[in-house]
Amino acid sequence: MAEEPNRTNDAESAEQAEQPGKVADQSLTGALRASFRLLTLILIIIVLAYLWTGITTVQPHEKGVVRIFGRIQRIAPHGLDINLPFPLGKVDRVHVSPQTVEVGDFWMYESPEDKTKPLHQRVAGGGALRPAWDGALMTGDRNLLHVRLACRYEVRDPAAGLFVSGDLNSLLRDLICRAAVQAAAIRTADGIARIEGNAFLDEIKTRVQEQFNSLAGGHDKVRIIEITMPQFSWPLAALPTFSDVTLAASNVVTMREDARGFANKQLGQMAGSNYAVLVGLPYGSSDRKRTALPGEDGIADDDLIGQYERAVENKDADLAAKLQIRIDEFLLGDQVSGEVSRIINSAGADLSRVFQSVKGRYSAYEKLLAVYRIAPDFLIQRLWADVYEDILNSPGIEKYFLLFNDGKTVLRINRDPAIARQRLRDIIREETAKPK
Repeated sequence: MAEEPNRTNDAESAEQAEQPGKVADQSLTGALRASFRLLTLILIIIVLAYLWTGITTVQPHEKGVVRIFGRIQRIAPHGLDINLPFPLGKVDRVHVSPQTVEVGDFWMYESPEDKTKPLHQRVAGGGALRPAWDGALMTGDRNLLHVRLACRYEVRDPAAGLFVSGDLNSLLRDLICRAAVQAAAIRTADGIARIEGNAFLDEIKTRVQEQFNSLAGGHDKVRIIEITMPQFSWPLAALPTFSDVTLAASNVVTMREDARGFANKQLGQMAGSNYAVLVGLPYGSSDRKRTALPGEDGIADDDLIGQYERAVENKDADLAAKLQIRIDEFLLGDQVSGEVSRIINSAGADLSRVFQSVKGRYSAYEKLLAVYRIAPDFLIQRLWADVYEDILNSPGIEKYFLLFNDGKTVLRINRDPAIARQRLRDIIREETAKPK
């Protein structure tokens, strides 16, 4: 009986001895479970992040070139695109809207201070071109120019740019520089600056397009829209001289345009809008090369007066006569207006008035002639009486009445100014009152 309590105490002692080990096991198990959960979460995040590499957002101005194991599969439009994750799959986003690349290889070096000044206020470093600093373009006449070029282009085939090793803009810049050197080598500096500028840029555009097509292995996969020249300058050391020449040339053009405009205005006022039929167009007019086809008589309705003068100089009497008739028909027709028309109408009115006056005088002469044949003495006395009456009734004639007798008569011929002024007013009043 005495041994039972001892056994009970031993069991309790053993259980108390095992209790710390169980607590440690439970803590270790909890830690392992937490670690497993954390690792699982991390793995899930890694997997999701990996899968997320297959999702690409293509912007509205872009297109996506979808590749799987490096081979192009399709072209993705703008929006969300899902593909195999990297490196199994890849989506290259290509800018397909028009963009611009600038080329400053042929421009002068500009310090921050230079950029704040206009070109005519800058001073060339060392008084001349600095090859190590300044870019320049040599022309066919061995002159130098500073130019900035800009290329506007668009990618038509998004996969076309993938063959390029490096940046597409860098490739285009190199092609533009090469084409510009070739195009400038066959032109003069003055030609590029003035009349051949557009042809120079068009040739650069053509050369760049051809070279890019050759590299891309296809036609217009990248289309060159235009090549422009935003800035142009002669070397700074020579800029003042060329500026003076340019200003003089501009003044000549302005004066020529002003003279041409004045000539058009004056000719229009003189003969109306159809003045070119009479005298042709002023030299250098925009429509100077208009074509006037000859009529049935072989005469073109253009510069009729000039044709007439040349016919007279060539002693072609028949052609001169035809031209004179054509000129008269034109002047008397309804195609001419302006001052010429007014003069012709005034001359016609004067001719009609003179004709009527001469006709009236001739009619009066016939009547007097008939009377003269019947009674010549009577007609002469009557005419003298009419003359006397006109003289005596004329307000412009000062009359003196004299009495003839045996006494002495004194005649003062100094006219009274008041009477002279009054007679002059009477004459003006009579002239104003006459019908016109």
